[in-house]
Amino acid sequence: MVHSPSPGNREDGQCDLYEMAPLRKKDVVLAAGESGVNAIEFVNAVEEKQVAPLASTPVTLRFLLSLYKENGAFPVSHRDLYLEGCTRLCQEQSKSRSTPHTRPRVKNSLRFLIAGRIAVCSIFSNRAFIYTGNSSTETRDTDILIDDLIGAPIRDGSQELHPSRDDVLEVLDSSLFSSGGADRVVWAHKTYAEFLAAFHLGREKTPLKNKMAFLGANEHAGKIAPQLHDAAAWMAER
Repeated sequence: MVHSPSPGNREDGQCDLYEMAPLRKKDVVLAAGESGVNAIEFVNAVEEKQVAPLASTPVTLRFLLSLYKENGAFPVSHRDLYLEGCTRLCQEQSKSRSTPHTRPRVKNSLRFLIAGRIAVCSIFSNRAFIYTGNSSTETRDTDILIDDLIGAPIRDGSQELHPSRDDVLEVLDSSLFSSGGADRVVWAHKTYAEFLAAFHLGREKTPLKNKMAFLGANEHAGKIAPQLHDAAAWMAER
């Protein structure tokens, strides 16, 4: 556990908040052994598939262990592992952060689409924090505002969905995110945002020239902003 300071203290009626720290390699080895799989082979497979960030979170580590135990290997691609892992993280409510919601009320498909929109805003505007407070005077240049995320409808097939502020807050309370301090959350791991941003643009059938513009390049020059190389790699992966 790692401590996340609250804006007040216990005397003011505030609670200290705690975040679950990412699992360490030795934690993964221990979990693998307890699950009855060869721990060394499992860790090697995790590193080969480049899914260590998924193994660092309990809900997706359980998924990886179950898949590996059933097949003796990871039978799906790097991309498919991230898709399934991020889907599960999006559906899992954080147990370490306080939330006004006692149970999920946003359907899973919309939760995933909202997460994709947040990822696009995060990665391509280079803003690491999502501000969840109500006072605009407390915002910073590194913040995404909730209003930035609910201004336009999200298409789900033939439907146009209009997520509310509460819908977005519920997604921000999922295991995809962790505390970024008072009234702020951040992505639990940057690779989740990079994958979801690329997946979202692919799902929306964004034209190549627009994708290149997101990446700070054009379709002829091909130069990509260095901080977006990983997002570009996800766009290229099939």
